Amino acid sequence: DPQPDSGRSASIELRFGVHPAFRPGPAVRGDHLLYVGRVSLEKRIVDILEAMKIGGWGRPLHVVGDGPARGVVEARARRLGIAHLLKLRPFISDRRGLARTYREAACVIAPGPHETFGLAVLEAAASGASVVACSCTPAAVVAGSLVTTFRAKDPVDLARAVDRALTTPDDPHAALRLASNMTWDRVFEAELQHLKQLCR
Repeated sequence: DPQPDSGRSASIELRFGVHPAFRPGPAVRGDHLLYVGRVSLEKRIVDILEAMKIGGWGRPLHVVGDGPARGVVEARARRLGIAHLLKLRPFISDRRGLARTYREAACVIAPGPHETFGLAVLEAAASGASVVACSCTPAAVVAGSLVTTFRAKDPVDLARAVDRALTTPDDPHAALRLASNMTWDRVFEAELQHLKQLCR
């Protein structure tokens, strides 16, 4: 325990900033679900497909990104009979375009249970999107009520979370507060204060 000689516990407060592009703004909300990130097995994109089958929404899923599990995702969609609802899109490097993409989705879903932080969750919530994430995602804790959570590796609970998120009214004021609190200037100022305290 470093508390007696450093004045700090072993736990470090999670701090992260988001680019100024990720703020609430105008967008026409579509009817599609959205996943943004690496297309790999540990991200559990197939859980979204399973939830789509369980929920029976008939909503398309846009997967933005690339990775080694692309073929696996396509194959699972075919086996579930929902291949026609799957749309694979390339990575979006323009941050303003990505923020607009978040806002245009009916729901942004981050199903991976092993996220070290979950930047897409924070970006989407700060942009004013409807967001669903695994309950163990650190960014979901930071974003608070702006993110609807579900149990890891549980497509049934994921389907329920999406249903809840789709019926929850948007809260652009809370999204703007989150974005304003997560500027890099504020992050570095808070860290500087802790470093000063440590040096004293």
